[in-house]
Amino acid sequence: MTADQEPNPFRPPEPDAPRAPAAPWPAPGGPGAPPAWPAAPASGFGAAAPVTAPAAGGYPGWGAVPAAGPRNGMGTASMVLGVIGACLCWTLVLSPVAFVVALIGFILGLVALGRVRRGEATNRVYALSGTVTGAAGGAVALTLSVCLVILSARPAAVQSHAGAEYLAGAGELVRYEDGLRVVIGEPERMAADGTGDATVALTVDLTHHGEESTTLTGGEITAYADEERLPASGVRVAGQGPPDRLRPGETVTLTYAVTVPEDAERLGLDYAPSGGHTVAYWEFGLPEGSAPPAGPDPGGEGGGSGGSSGGIDA
Repeated sequence: MTADQEPNPFRPPEPDAPRAPAAPWPAPGGPGAPPAWPAAPASGFGAAAPVTAPAAGGYPGWGAVPAAGPRNGMGTASMVLGVIGACLCWTLVLSPVAFVVALIGFILGLVALGRVRRGEATNRVYALSGTVTGAAGGAVALTLSVCLVILSARPAAVQSHAGAEYLAGAGELVRYEDGLRVVIGEPERMAADGTGDATVALTVDLTHHGEESTTLTGGEITAYADEERLPASGVRVAGQGPPDRLRPGETVTLTYAVTVPEDAERLGLDYAPSGGHTVAYWEFGLPEGSAPPAGPDPGGEGGGSGGSSGGIDA
């Protein structure tokens, strides 16, 4: 490097070149010292604002955050359902529905009371009302529901005095509590088989006066000749059997053939139209001419017993 060339400021110094001592740092306020940082004003424009926490309503410019209100919906629903269940629980048909409604109201009432204790709800009266009415209505509804099941499983009983309190006769009306009416006509002699037995025909008229259809399946009939029970094979349906169901206002006529001893004088009948009806009782006088004809041996008895007791299955 020549004398008239300026030194390269970026060139590293020579390893053996002497180093100049560093200039001392100028004293504060002295010549060459950097200016001091201005102090913050005590007040007025530019004063540092103290840092504080945001207000409860939220940060400025974002709007206030609404506080959560009481959760009273479950208590109100509990009271409504409990009152509905208490009103419906007294009806036998609607008692199962009332039990479900009252049970839901009772459960919601317990949950609502828990919210009141935790301070999340304020309608303690509503919650307590729903719990009490739900429990009371549910208890009554459960009792009536059990009664409804028992009554539904119980067969329809004879409502008339005839056939229940005393033996019904030919042409006498026997009435069941579901609206079914039964009338059995006078026995008519059909034929003798030459073995000492005779066959008589019984006409059974079934008329339904109820509001709902009734079943005619699973019925039974038992016959007695002079108080002696006849075998089941002696009773049969002559013609078409009963239908499965009988609608309101419908009538069906059935004919049964019963084999009895020719010397029998009385015919007893235990008859249930279906498995859903109780047995009613009849007694008839057998028509003349059923006695055995006179023969060379008047002391001999023609003997067989035919007879009955049979089921009626459609």
